[in-house]
Amino acid sequence: PQTSGSMNVEPVVFQAQMASRSGFFSNPFDSGGRNIFVQSERVAMDVQPIPSGFSGNNWLPASGVELSESWSEEPSQFTVGQPITRTLTLSANSQTASQLPEMPGFDQPELRQYPDQPSLNDQVTSTGIIGHHTERLAIIPNQPGEYVIPEITLPWWNTQTKQQEYARLPERRIVVLPTAQ
Repeated sequence: PQTSGSMNVEPVVFQAQMASRSGFFSNPFDSGGRNIFVQSERVAMDVQPIPSGFSGNNWLPASGVELSESWSEEPSQFTVGQPITRTLTLSANSQTASQLPEMPGFDQPELRQYPDQPSLNDQVTSTGIIGHHTERLAIIPNQPGEYVIPEITLPWWNTQTKQQEYARLPERRIVVLPTAQ
C-alpha cells in the first residue's frame, strides 16, 4: 500500500480445463475435459499510517533488521593507492530487497570511493520473506594519514514492539600508510 486507509484485495481467480483421459486414438477436436474454476476470498484491510513517533527518512517497517559489514582485508591499516572493498548488507524480515533503502555514503576526498551496483536478494522462509540489500564499495586512499569512516545508523519500525529502533554500524578509524619506496 502507498497510502493509509481502507483497502480491498480483490479475489484471485484460477480457471483451467482438465484434459480427458482418452486413449491414443481419441478425437483431437473433442474438448471432453472438465472445467476447473477456483476463486479466493476478497480481503478487506485497514492500512495504518506511519506512526507520528517515527523520525527516519525512509519508512522501514519490519519484524527484524540487521546491518552488517565485511572487508576484503583487515581495515585498520590501508596503503595509499591500494583498494580495499567494504561490503554492507542490510537484511529485513517481512520486506523485499527492493523496498530496502540505500546505505548512506560518506564524503572524504582522501578516500576515493567506487561503488558497485547493489545486489538485491529475497529469501522466502516458512515465516515470510527476508529482503537482503548488499552494496560493495571499493575504497582507494590517495593520501597518508588517519581518517574516520562515519557510523551508519538506519532507523526502522519494529512491527512486533510498535517502536522505532536503529540498525547501526560503528565508525571506523583507519590509518593510511604511504606507499613503500
